[in-house]
Amino acid sequence: MKNDVDRISDLPDVILLIIISFLPMKFAVRTSILSRRWRYIWAQTPYLDFDEHIFIDDRSRRLVTINPREWMLYKKYEASIRFVDFVHRSLLHYRGDRISTFRLRFCYNGEHYNHINQWLHFTIRRHVQELDLDFSGGGYALDIRTGYRAFELPNYLFACETLNVLRLSYCKFNPLFFKIFASLKALSLIPVELSSELVSRLLNSCGVLEMLKLDNCHGLSNLNIWAPNLPLKSLTIYDCRLFPVPAIHIRASMLLSFDYFGPMVRFDVEKMPNLVEARLDFGLESRFDSNGGEINQLLGSLENAMVLTVCSYVIQLVRNGYNQRKNAEKSKKVLPIEELLFKCLPTLLYNLKNLTFKIGLDNSELPGIAWLLRSSPNLESLSIETGLERRVEGYTDVTILDEYSFGKRDNWESQGPPFNSLLYHLKLVKICGFTGWENEMRVVRYLLANSIVLEKMIIKAPAMTLFGASGRNSKKNFKLIRQVLALEKASRIAEIMFY
Repeated sequence: MKNDVDRISDLPDVILLIIISFLPMKFAVRTSILSRRWRYIWAQTPYLDFDEHIFIDDRSRRLVTINPREWMLYKKYEASIRFVDFVHRSLLHYRGDRISTFRLRFCYNGEHYNHINQWLHFTIRRHVQELDLDFSGGGYALDIRTGYRAFELPNYLFACETLNVLRLSYCKFNPLFFKIFASLKALSLIPVELSSELVSRLLNSCGVLEMLKLDNCHGLSNLNIWAPNLPLKSLTIYDCRLFPVPAIHIRASMLLSFDYFGPMVRFDVEKMPNLVEARLDFGLESRFDSNGGEINQLLGSLENAMVLTVCSYVIQLVRNGYNQRKNAEKSKKVLPIEELLFKCLPTLLYNLKNLTFKIGLDNSELPGIAWLLRSSPNLESLSIETGLERRVEGYTDVTILDEYSFGKRDNWESQGPPFNSLLYHLKLVKICGFTGWENEMRVVRYLLANSIVLEKMIIKAPAMTLFGASGRNSKKNFKLIRQVLALEKASRIAEIMFY
């Protein structure tokens, strides 16, 4: 057998096109020099990926007389000229009838609008199905105030009937009609200037929309996700600043996944009967505005979720709902067994199987941890991701911290059957960021001693903490591992694994 046989070139065009589809266009075009067989393969690929960033030459030496930012802007300008010419020539030589995906990463600074307009018109004529436009360019545009200039999308783009996936970054638009969205299934807007009215118009024109992501969008007074008749399955709201009325209204009965990251706002959420997964992260929110009742109500709206992730803010304020409910019943006589009803969410999370805490394991979080565990009677998997402590100012109630301390083995068990029944379902515990400090050890000790059907506990330490150390630290770490392995376990089959 000859060693110089080119088996890849003997593959059919369909396979070669699949190989090229994984390459940015700059490298896809270069395959044309491999052989005559490869010369025009790239010109038929339905996946066009143009990225300006890979045209920037980082190897050239900076002149001493030029400061670093001016040098970067110069290289960026030079790269943009070469990039625009490359895209233009590539599309002139393109031979495909249809474009499945067109991806463009370009730092728009107000120039080359006509070129971009021509490229978009080219993709529309080729019946593009997925359009991904990002005009941020890494923040090196000539607009010093913002680092970019939003590209205004042409109106004809909204007449494309074949488009079913649209991702827009650093764009602006306000068309008179949205014919494009008659077939759109996935829409991502990342930093895009919107208005509440524009969002409503979008949703009213999206008859088959299944995924909506709003990331760092601005200009909204409030956010109304009114989609009772849409097949909307995934909703992500990430750090969208609402002013002057910070409120989010959601009506989406088909929703399967809800992900929120941002400041605390007023939520008006109808129950989601099909919800599978939810994530609530209020970022670096540290204000206490008696939001416990609203958080309880929000969690109640997510009662059908099987997977739930919550941040420290939720955990610290969830108990405040107990104070509000108990004060409302102050005039009534409360029996001891009825007292338990005030120590969990008004709506128990019976469907919840997987719960994740993103916390610092501060003492102020322990009551909220107990609250949510008691409210999740059928929990099977618990994940604790430790990180920076975030104590909510003006709320920490030091009088109750000892009541919920992990250090007292029987305290939580004495709180009542709803919390105790949880321990008969818990099979998996994951702890990430384990360093062995006091509260972490108490958590591990408590869960091992009380989780009767536990099958596995996975403990993952930060890099260089448990296994990367040497010398004296290494001996200390292995001593810590031995201490964990020696802890009493209620489950005979429980395994403890370290990573």
